[in-house]
Amino acid sequence: MTEKRGKKRAEVERKTSSESANKAGKRKTSRVHKKAKARPSELKKVEREVEKEAKKVEKEVLVEGKKVEHELEEEFFVPSPRHIGKYKIPLGIKFMIGYLIFISALYLLSFLSGLSFPTTILFGKLVTGSKALIINSMLLVLVLFMIYGFWKRKWYTFDLAISFFGFSAMNSLLSLTLLEGAEIPAFKKLLMLSFVSIIFMNVLVIWYILHERKYFFAKSYHDRPIQQRDKIFLYALATFWVVAILVGSTVGMQFYGESKVMVDKAVKGLQGNIAKGESVCDKEEGPQKDVCYLVLVTARTYNNEGSTEGLCDRIQSDFYRLACMRTTGFSA
Repeated sequence: MTEKRGKKRAEVERKTSSESANKAGKRKTSRVHKKAKARPSELKKVEREVEKEAKKVEKEVLVEGKKVEHELEEEFFVPSPRHIGKYKIPLGIKFMIGYLIFISALYLLSFLSGLSFPTTILFGKLVTGSKALIINSMLLVLVLFMIYGFWKRKWYTFDLAISFFGFSAMNSLLSLTLLEGAEIPAFKKLLMLSFVSIIFMNVLVIWYILHERKYFFAKSYHDRPIQQRDKIFLYALATFWVVAILVGSTVGMQFYGESKVMVDKAVKGLQGNIAKGESVCDKEEGPQKDVCYLVLVTARTYNNEGSTEGLCDRIQSDFYRLACMRTTGFSA
């Protein structure tokens, strides 16, 4: 009896365990079916997240400078005065270095040739003597510092270049509006062309430097291909300088022709009258009078005939008065 009862209990336990297992299996399958039904929406969420991550990664790659769809994205960086790693100088910066070398050569020639009589134009006023020598020396040193800074990617070059070219553009603009003197028309055109060229050039340079500030401040600078701003910068400058040279050569030839006619007339009038040259020149008017006094001072200086004191002050034109002062070696 006891054996039969034990067998019945074992069968009952097996049945209950199998029923509970079946119920658990049904629960699992129902959960799986529910998940399977919910998978399409979950997959869409996952796909959206993947797309967002892909866009973030793409932006990070673009910011590295390999390919920039929007140039402003490349400018977000942490400024660092300490630079690490190798770098390649952008094409526009290379052009800037060449342009500064050209400017430094001009400043150096002007500095050496003007040691006896240094001159410069500051805010429309002709500055001569020791003041001009100090200004020219400072400008030459600043240009040399900028060349080194552009080449070595020094952080101070950014502010120095913006200040230098900004001051130069402001000086040219004020000189264009405030320059005094009775110049001949061709020379006035030449001055205007020179000042306008400097203003345009400096504004364009400032625009390019502002867009390349990452080159000066970023801790590490990655190589990048030629960008749109490089092309705009170089093409605009090349086009402008070709036009400026053509116009400048035309106006320069006109100025040379007009000056030659006036010099020939002054020489003819002063022949045999160098001692009484003042009376001859006082009869002339405008630019012809200035040229007459310049010829008179030159003749008296090289022939040691008569005094030249005060004659340069009678010249109204800044250009001819400067040439007269250089001839006599007088610094005002």
